[in-house]
Amino acid sequence: MRNAIDHGIIKSGKIKIITKREKDYFTVEVVDSGQGINWKKVVAVAQKKSIINADTASRLSKELDSFIGNKPNDEIVNLIFHPNLSTAEKVTETSGRGIGLSVVDNFIRSIHGNMVVNSPLSKTGGTKFILELPLTLAIIKSLLVRIKDQRFAIPFTVIERAVLVANENIKSLGDQDMAVIEEINIPLIRIDRMFSFLYGVNKKEEIKLNKNLTIVLVRRGSELAGLVVDELISQQEIIVKPLPDYVRDNKGFAGSTILGDGQTILILDVLNIVTDIKKLIRV
Repeated sequence: MRNAIDHGIIKSGKIKIITKREKDYFTVEVVDSGQGINWKKVVAVAQKKSIINADTASRLSKELDSFIGNKPNDEIVNLIFHPNLSTAEKVTETSGRGIGLSVVDNFIRSIHGNMVVNSPLSKTGGTKFILELPLTLAIIKSLLVRIKDQRFAIPFTVIERAVLVANENIKSLGDQDMAVIEEINIPLIRIDRMFSFLYGVNKKEEIKLNKNLTIVLVRRGSELAGLVVDELISQQEIIVKPLPDYVRDNKGFAGSTILGDGQTILILDVLNIVTDIKKLIRV
């Protein structure tokens, strides 16, 4: 909404959000009373940014000359979802980079939904976006963390708390790295070592300890373990979607989700990782 208003507001008006439930899906309608989408400008900008060539732009412009109704053909409509297209005159913190509608479109497709764009709604303008979303979505509260250059989501249901542990309270017992927290030895989980295919590093490579370690304490039943992270990013409700093919057979991940910036990240299956503490050896 902030992106849309910042991008398109030219005068006072109204924006309505209408939600409805229909059998196996629900719809979200976003309707404004503005002047409508300038489809000819969309085509012109697409040509200027080499998204389409001159011949295609000329053909689409001719089609718009005879355009009647509240929606041009799909080829023209799909241009507004291109990640490099924006008709904004200037770039701000919330609009003008061209990724706003692209992120929405990618998310809708990822959950097998649908989006319809109607503009103009009448002779005076107006635009309506209709989002059709399946009801079979799992929404969970999670903690987003960064481990090296990768972001992950950890379900809140398995998190005890996050702690900062000094280097002198990290020790090795046999093949296991342990953190001493409140006089309890807690085995450490190092995702970058367990799933080195995500990082392209040698499992045997020694990882230097920082002065302090940020550790997310996670629990499975009576078993407690510490997940070593580089940064606590934020708390966020996320929608769980099926795993990508390249990690589907890996038991360390429970699914994936798409963040607001369009990036797909993995959801850690902590219950599976902590099934047997003895397996959390220093690999």
